[in-house]
Amino acid sequence: MFETLRQANLIVETDIPELNRHYLEAEKGSLNLCPGLKVSYSWPRAQAVELDARGQFEADAKSRVSEALAVWGQSLA
Repeated sequence: MFETLRQANLIVETDIPELNRHYLEAEKGSLNLCPGLKVSYSWPRAQAVELDARGQFEADAKSRVSEALAVWGQSLA
């Protein structure tokens, strides 16, 4: 049942058992897939501590989020 979704790269093979459990075994009448995107950034510990000590960590985090959103022409505001 989920092979078409796998072939379209909307799910991966390892998603199928969980989909079977949540959809087929629960006898749900519909399925709503909401593709997502994960963007992450990791600060080296020393840098994060230094930014925090200077009260600049929040501003730096907002800058990183803004940079990622700009890829799609979006902003935090």
